[in-house]
Amino acid sequence: MSEQLEKFLALVNEIDKDNYQNFGLFESELKHIHGIHLFDFLSIQSVSRMIEGNEMKFIAIKCIELKEAYRSKKVFRQILDILESKNIPIFIDDILNNRLFQFLTDRGYKNIKHQSSYGWKRSMYKLPTAKKED
Repeated sequence: MSEQLEKFLALVNEIDKDNYQNFGLFESELKHIHGIHLFDFLSIQSVSRMIEGNEMKFIAIKCIELKEAYRSKKVFRQILDILESKNIPIFIDDILNNRLFQFLTDRGYKNIKHQSSYGWKRSMYKLPTAKKED
């Protein structure tokens, strides 16, 4: 794993139940503050969405485009693995790629269509799983 990817995943790992509702991580911040140059575009931030009539806060991946050299290296899978391990609500915004849609479906994400100022968007979300008590 590259040093750049390790640094980025360490930042993603800082997201937890205490801060995900007020979190933002953007490609420009990664470049200029952390010296990480993995992405052409990136936006991971808190959002509110109506789910089954209830407003919920999510950590959302709103835009992600890896530089060519980092594609097909399972970076997105690693991001999801970290976020899912935190047991926080996750929202993936504006899914255009059918392969990604199927990948998320296989991971237990639920489909939701919502309207934006640009028209209808296909997004997906995953809620925390209830912890089993001993």
